[in-house]
Amino acid sequence: QAAIEGKTGIDAFDAWAHELVETGYLHNHARMWFASIWIFTLELPWQLGADFFYRHLLDGDAASNTCSWRWVAGLHTRGKNYVARASNIEKYTLGRFNPRGQLAENPAPLDGEENPPRSMIPMTDPLPSDEPALLVLHEDDLGLEALPWKRWKLCGVALLDRLEARSPETIGAQVRDFVTGALADTHQRVKAQTGYAASVITNYAALIDHAKACGARQIIAPYAPVGPVRDELTTHARAFNDAQMPVRHYRHAYDDQIWPHATAGFFKVKKQIPQLLKTFGGDRGRQQLEMPGL
Repeated sequence: QAAIEGKTGIDAFDAWAHELVETGYLHNHARMWFASIWIFTLELPWQLGADFFYRHLLDGDAASNTCSWRWVAGLHTRGKNYVARASNIEKYTLGRFNPRGQLAENPAPLDGEENPPRSMIPMTDPLPSDEPALLVLHEDDLGLEALPWKRWKLCGVALLDRLEARSPETIGAQVRDFVTGALADTHQRVKAQTGYAASVITNYAALIDHAKACGARQIIAPYAPVGPVRDELTTHARAFNDAQMPVRHYRHAYDDQIWPHATAGFFKVKKQIPQLLKTFGGDRGRQQLEMPGL
């Protein structure tokens, strides 16, 4: 509790805790230093630190956040942890902070279960074009413009708001306002482009009822890779099938092309960008690959 309230007595750490909660952001270096101090100096569970970040970061992403905390702990790249050094903090904060004598100097990496093996990108579901469908946009993908929705026989659009699924703890006010604003913006874009007034749905029983009410025989949702939305869609898959309202997951072509190269950091992907632009075709391909959120 002292850590998340910025009351540890470590000036740098406490300042970053306040900055995160108040602004929804932290510089990348500050994120690494914060996580290292949390794990090795304060000796707190990394999972609680990852949860704290995920509840407050405006750019919070389940995969990036989780893997980054595990990397700092020495669990992602096994045996290689990231140790916050007072001298490094002093240098790159231009002397604002100097927690000399307050940080763990030579902590051992955490030990834990092995990482799951790499796996192929899962297949996505076929999308029958001749059955009425409810399009459901969610916080992992609100990009209506990137979806081939005109090819689908839509009877409505819904916005799934499951922000509470991020954590059993309180979601930060900055994140809540950000998601609310994103949904409101999407509502306007959906109305302007499709003519449908997209309803905000907060639970899965209501989602099924809404789909039935609009005459849908299926639900189409942008593919959610990992995180709360994916977990819940998987958990409720039986309920959808029992209601004869199967969920079809649509994955973008550019994701299918890019993800196989994302096996070891960003630079392997960077090398493929020229060829990917050619694959997707000139300016149109460049626009697709540079869409917000990619």
